Amino acid sequence: GGSARARLTSRPLRPWLVAQVESGRFAGLVWDDAGRSALRIPWQHAGKAGVGGR
Repeated sequence: GGSARARLTSRPLRPWLVAQVESGRFAGLVWDDAGRSALRIPWQHAGKAGVGGR
């Protein structure tokens, strides 16, 4: 099943995610442990003060 496009572009999530963390492209996306089994994704709740320069 799936479209030809999905078959051409899909790849396992873990290798892709590891590459994103190690690339340094996203500020705050870092390994959360020495064993590289958990990562930290910065997140600010949209309802909190300070979003959008408020």
